[in-house]
Amino acid sequence: SLFHNLSSIKWKSNWIERHRSAIQKSATALMMTALVYYASVTSLTVRGITPTQLAAENWIVSNIPTANSIASEKNTPRLNGFKQFDSSWAFGKDNTLDWYKENKYTVFLVTEDKAMNFSSIEHPRIHQFRRDLEKEGVLLKEFGPSILKPGPKILIYQVHPLIEKEDIMFADKL
Repeated sequence: SLFHNLSSIKWKSNWIERHRSAIQKSATALMMTALVYYASVTSLTVRGITPTQLAAENWIVSNIPTANSIASEKNTPRLNGFKQFDSSWAFGKDNTLDWYKENKYTVFLVTEDKAMNFSSIEHPRIHQFRRDLEKEGVLLKEFGPSILKPGPKILIYQVHPLIEKEDIMFADKL
């Protein structure tokens, strides 16, 4: 048994020596892949925002006229040129959906990640706000994370009809 263990160790040692070059190449390739992935993911974080936030920002700027008021939760993009209400945490904590509608917010930016899945028992107002928004709003677009595009899942809802630039003078009649 001792002889068998020693010969097994010697065989493993010889096998490693014979394949050292291939092992080193594989380890190097694995490290390079990890470094390239890390570099690509971190370089995608532009201005402190994640790729999903950037994709949502680009879509909004291209598709939503600036006359619309946007309400946004934490971890959603901050937009220049729009009237924007930034919720410090999550919708429903301080105001109801009716409050936002009365104050003429048209578009809602919502995050859907594990930290934002609020239970109806622990956070009844936030949970109710989410249910109301899903029921009364129209989901315009969804930006989900992927391996190369990390970040929170962002949902864009519309509650009022979008205000076009030529409708600005009538925006107060919503």
